Amino acid sequence: MKTLKTAIVAATLSTAAIGVAPVAMAEVSASATISSSYLWRGYDIGSGVPAFSADLVYSNGGFYGGLWISSGDRDVVSASTVSISTSETTTTSTTTATEITAVDDDLATTDVDETVEAVNAINNINTGSTSVTTTETSSTTTLSGTDGTEYDLFVGYAGSVAGFTYDIGYAKYNYPNTNSSISEYIYSVGYGPASVTVYDDVDSGYTYTAFGYGAGAFSFTYGEHDEGRDNQSNFDVSYAVNESFSITMSTVVDSDNTSDDADTTFVASYSLAF
Repeated sequence: MKTLKTAIVAATLSTAAIGVAPVAMAEVSASATISSSYLWRGYDIGSGVPAFSADLVYSNGGFYGGLWISSGDRDVVSASTVSISTSETTTTSTTTATEITAVDDDLATTDVDETVEAVNAINNINTGSTSVTTTETSSTTTLSGTDGTEYDLFVGYAGSVAGFTYDIGYAKYNYPNTNSSISEYIYSVGYGPASVTVYDDVDSGYTYTAFGYGAGAFSFTYGEHDEGRDNQSNFDVSYAVNESFSITMSTVVDSDNTSDDADTTFVASYSLAF
């Protein structure tokens, strides 16, 4: 399911990612980003639809907290199912003609009456209609929107010891369209340009582990989903053209869904810091 996105990591876990000790004074930062699609841990959950996101972060010493919002999550939509019933009535008529060709004049009146009654009884049985009602039920599913909105709340503490950086955080991801939320604990440790981050779902056994490495304008990430969607693993290569514009190539390395193997997604992002 949805968890802390790359944009949040950049905004809140920067001390662990690049090895900078936390600042000693309080500060507030914000940024806004537009991306060609919503890329999340190897999944193009934006389906190629541009997404807008923004964050607001407060930090003081090693402590931080903030808000991250985004559009374009097409995996999160509110669906409703409507059942439609139709009835069809079929009437079948069957008539058997019964005719008295001759009546003996010598028959007693009571005999004639009995004969007529018998004929009428036969006609009532063989002449009539049968109604058969057939009911067919079908269902249709409609979506309440084309893409989902999301807002995330997060807090944490980051620091460094003997050249190693660390970050311990908590994030709650909220999806108004489905009236649902997900929470994760986030643990990160780094040394120099290398880092390892584990996203641990609070309510299930799902985890996502990301191994990162930075080399100048390039950054590389290998990530693995465990007990998650398709148990997919991905390898991402990002290039920062400048401080605002970056390009990411994300490739599926392995997946329980074999149709996703070797699937590659390109996403371009432009960010402004305030």
